Amino acid sequence: MYGTKLLYRIIILLSCSNAIAQNTFKDIEVKLDTQRNIFPQEKLHLHLDKSIYIPGDTIWFKAYLVDAAYHLPTSNSRYVYTELINQEDSIISRIMIRPDSLNILHGYLPVATNMISGDYNIRAYTAYMENYKDYFFQKKIHILSPQKGVKVNENPDIVSDIDIQFFPEGGQSPVGTNHKIAFKAIGTDGLHRNIKGVIIDEKQDTITPFASTHLGMGYFMLQYSPGKQYYADCINEQGKKKRIKLPEPENGVSLKVQHSRNRIAISISRPASPVFSEDSLFVLIHTRGILQYWDKWKADQEFLYLNTESFPSGISQIALFDSNKNLLSERLIFVLNENQADVSVNPDKEVYGKRKTVNLKFILKDIQATDGDCSVSVTDDNDLNTDTTFTITSNLLLTSELKGYIENPGYYMQTNNRQAANAADLLMLTQGWRRYDVAGIMKNKHLAPVIAYETSMQIQGSIKDGYYKKGATANGQVTLYVPDYDYSDAAISDDNGAYSISNFEFPDSTLYLLQGSTSRGSSENVILDVRERSFPPVNTFYKSGTDEFIKNEESIGYQMKAMQKYMDQNDIRTIDLPNIDIQAAPISKPANTRSLYEQFNTHQLNEDEILDKTPVLTDELLLYLPGMFGFRKYFQSLNKRGTLVDSGENAPCLVVLNDHVMPSDFDINMIPVSSIKSIGVISGPKMVLFGRNGAPVINREEAKITPKKALVITTKETYTPSSTIKKNSCFVNKTFFGFQKAAEFYSPRYEAIDSIIRKDLRTTIYWNPSVKLSTDKESDISFYTSDNTTSYSIIVEGITNNGDIIYSKHKIQVK
Repeated sequence: MYGTKLLYRIIILLSCSNAIAQNTFKDIEVKLDTQRNIFPQEKLHLHLDKSIYIPGDTIWFKAYLVDAAYHLPTSNSRYVYTELINQEDSIISRIMIRPDSLNILHGYLPVATNMISGDYNIRAYTAYMENYKDYFFQKKIHILSPQKGVKVNENPDIVSDIDIQFFPEGGQSPVGTNHKIAFKAIGTDGLHRNIKGVIIDEKQDTITPFASTHLGMGYFMLQYSPGKQYYADCINEQGKKKRIKLPEPENGVSLKVQHSRNRIAISISRPASPVFSEDSLFVLIHTRGILQYWDKWKADQEFLYLNTESFPSGISQIALFDSNKNLLSERLIFVLNENQADVSVNPDKEVYGKRKTVNLKFILKDIQATDGDCSVSVTDDNDLNTDTTFTITSNLLLTSELKGYIENPGYYMQTNNRQAANAADLLMLTQGWRRYDVAGIMKNKHLAPVIAYETSMQIQGSIKDGYYKKGATANGQVTLYVPDYDYSDAAISDDNGAYSISNFEFPDSTLYLLQGSTSRGSSENVILDVRERSFPPVNTFYKSGTDEFIKNEESIGYQMKAMQKYMDQNDIRTIDLPNIDIQAAPISKPANTRSLYEQFNTHQLNEDEILDKTPVLTDELLLYLPGMFGFRKYFQSLNKRGTLVDSGENAPCLVVLNDHVMPSDFDINMIPVSSIKSIGVISGPKMVLFGRNGAPVINREEAKITPKKALVITTKETYTPSSTIKKNSCFVNKTFFGFQKAAEFYSPRYEAIDSIIRKDLRTTIYWNPSVKLSTDKESDISFYTSDNTTSYSIIVEGITNNGDIIYSKHKIQVK
């Protein structure tokens, strides 16, 4: 009996310890796939026409929205939000773009004329991406103001402002092992600081020197001895010192990786007395949640060698687990294989003249893909150097996978460059990682999104019955009307009084009219609330030093040329003719100062006309508005009794004061005639502004009254309403944030006669957000050269139909 029980216990223990060992490659792959299916993630890249702008300029961009795992184009989210942010972390402007008729996401950000010189940030995201805010698209641009000159940010290297962190390879340093310790030094501006120093122990004995080798990063080897303390004496470039205590060693295991060309060698660093047996460890490798390797670590093996040519390009995570699926150590590696798409760009000439047509032909060279979509930017090399520090390749493969700011990510995209590969490995050792929680996935703890895909615009809010319950109104009705597009919809509130109206979309600044009523059809004392759309807060802005594409001597000419172009486009033109200098002033257009409802008036009296009538009371003005004579009796009776009265043939009339619909007992004679700027009337089909079929909900079932007209009164700015005048809270009229209306980049055609007179001062020579590519058919574009003897840089960015990244840079000459 005892032997049977012992055997049973042994079987149970063995089955528990081998639980993870029974997981095959397919089992682990299913775990990762399940997480991606529950919470598919998006990546976003913006291709900008250039990286330097001036006040009055326009930032043109194309948005590439892709699946985070395979980089396949996705349309799950309909809208992309793009923001221009200054150095004070304030949002200067925000737009929302939607796909055009060809399902392409593109737009523009105007640069205000009062912008000052400095670095700015372009931030872009979808509403769904707010589930993981650390991975919004962000790109730095420069704005150069001719009035202010060029500002190059200073980087004061005060030792107290430097943050120096040390990162043991694999997350921990086992006691008694010779282990790699990486470090990174940054300033308060988020940019690197170069440092050097020595490692000392508690006795002040020097152990080893160290120095940063790339952008404040470096590493050294250190063997932790039991019971000893270690410190780093750091020295910055100004000779100031700072002492930092190194992380304590742990009695655990840690991954070590040697990355050479297309092969990695993985080993495990163990303490002298390991707490885990060598045959109870498991290695998992994935790239963007796609499983690359899974197997048990063999007890007798010293290294695990893997060929990375089969890995997708990008960041791979190597994770070490115990038999209970606990994550013991992790290490990131960056793989850059030559497996991206290639585009052949063929100009029709070797050299072009000024104001001549350039014809370019494109053909996709990709073994797997059959077609793709790309954007093309052409800029003048005399004006600025193209920004190669941030490209679609560096963004999708690197920066979109890491948390935090990455300096010059384009540097790591160099193939066959040993220094760049070593620098990329330092980045993997020191940068944050949060996108994939592989530890939770292994234990079937899957993350789920909180915010759903945004597929349409939406209005949300609540409705309350202020007269009776002074609380939520269940089964209340909220009616929406959009007069510019003759669109209407309605929603019923839930038990909490909440309502939601969706499945519509209109351009930005469109006027929306909303009206609320109770389940009884009454709007009296109803309070309609519209929830304001919230947007994610701005993270810390990272300033920059002098970049290779913003040089003082080059930017001065760029500013002069760009400013002259802006003046020409705004009709402040200088036309050069023999001995004649003609300057044409811009034509000023009167601003539209009419109120929202005023524009719908069928008849109206303006301020001068009101003075001519010399009325004493406001109701006297009804005598001069066609169709309103009979309503004077209604308002007079309302004034006396303060109640709704059915005056026979004359139905009651709504009153709209300064774009607010007033309560049904409102007395218009409370408004002094001298304070009225205009008074008008809305009638007929336009009454739909106030409700469906021209019949607004104002206790109409009980009073059996259907308003036929609306009296619209707009007062002067100096008018202060009496405290007894209360607005009707059941009506809301406002503009909502909507999608940006499409605009097209202007590219001149020199067949026009007036083009001979005006100077061609383009800084962006050509911009096209969508060029369709194919492997079996050439695509072509054409544009005209400008007036400069120069060279042009042609930047092509895009995505193929199978998720391969397109990036290409070419030059053409203009003489």
